[in-house]
Amino acid sequence: RKLVTDVVAAAALAAEVPVFVKIRLLDTVGETVALVRQLRDAGASLVAIHASYRASFERKGAGARDGPALLDQVRDVVDAVGRDRDGGDGVRIVANGNVITYGDVAENRKFTGADGIMSAEGILDDPALFLPALEKKKGNGRKVMVPAVPASGGAAAVGGGGPADAGKKRRKIRKKLREIERIEKVLTPSPEQREKAAQKVDLQNSLDALDLADACDGGDGGSADRTPEPPGADRIPEPPGHRMEEVTLGVLQKAAGDRIRLAKEYLALVDVYPVATRTAIFHVRRMCRDLLNEYQLMDEAVASKDVGELGKIVKKLTGYRNDPTSFRFDKDKQQKQKEELERRKREEGKRKAYEARMVRKAKREGLADTGHYLKVGAQLPSVETVARLRDATQEVRSAEWKVRHAQHCMAHHLAAGGCTRG
Repeated sequence: RKLVTDVVAAAALAAEVPVFVKIRLLDTVGETVALVRQLRDAGASLVAIHASYRASFERKGAGARDGPALLDQVRDVVDAVGRDRDGGDGVRIVANGNVITYGDVAENRKFTGADGIMSAEGILDDPALFLPALEKKKGNGRKVMVPAVPASGGAAAVGGGGPADAGKKRRKIRKKLREIERIEKVLTPSPEQREKAAQKVDLQNSLDALDLADACDGGDGGSADRTPEPPGADRIPEPPGHRMEEVTLGVLQKAAGDRIRLAKEYLALVDVYPVATRTAIFHVRRMCRDLLNEYQLMDEAVASKDVGELGKIVKKLTGYRNDPTSFRFDKDKQQKQKEELERRKREEGKRKAYEARMVRKAKREGLADTGHYLKVGAQLPSVETVARLRDATQEVRSAEWKVRHAQHCMAHHLAAGGCTRG
């Protein structure tokens, strides 16, 4: 505890910004309240409380990660710490847990009395989770300043040709959209007509992007770098080297309702601010999970070798959604996915059974740490360790692996052909 408060105190002394701290619930409400007060006295301005107990290696009981967040305990902490304020500027409390929709945000804040609500899992599935808060406060017509979507994914891609060029593009797009409207009324459209109709969503997105770019340029064809900040507009701090644009909340809401559009916007930002491929896969998978499963593209998305390959899968997903008749359900692929899911469930069952045995063993031996045996051999071997052990004798390999890495497959890491079990 002293180490934690010392770190917070040092940060508060050195930093020019407020210090925020995130914690989990301790074993009792009284202990959690005491910790929050200690963090406050050390200099924390805000404490976010993840309303679950501290994690342990056990899957049930105190320390378990499963199950709903214990927001009633957060409410008790808020009540206790709130009484300390007496109208002053005491520490603020943010509740974290049980948030999937914006309705949960409003209900949880009302229930806990917290100063704010934090989301982790929910916002991964819906990056626009908190957008309704702005709409409720300001209305869909209210304009805000936001970082512009990079050229590969949004307004910048269509906003650079001056007002005359933009107007020409608008007329072409609207003409195509009118033609698509006529096609949609045809009972049996030809393959060529279906292909044109499949472009509707992308055309509408392009038209929206032109409107965004026009708003950003102030409608006078000026440089995007000279975008004026309108009086009363809400402004997000501008990232270095990243231009801003003015949009209405209604436009943002329209974009927020389209998961593929969000994924494209995210990948466009990844082009500017690179991340590891596995990180990009993780976020696109969360945003487009239902569509990826519906069109049997989840496995391909997860197996993407780079962000470019992931982008192609999102493009394929767009095509299927725009023209569902182009998708052919693959029963063989479905069967393989079902078998893989069953295999994962079996492996997870084996893991849970192993964990339960190790916990029981520690309890029988009277060990204070019931997770002792779950930590033995849990260390993941480094690249350097794998390279060294590959050149070592079998005897040396086995001895070191048993002590440090026994919970990991030695053949997978060290055998020339990998593990034969897959």
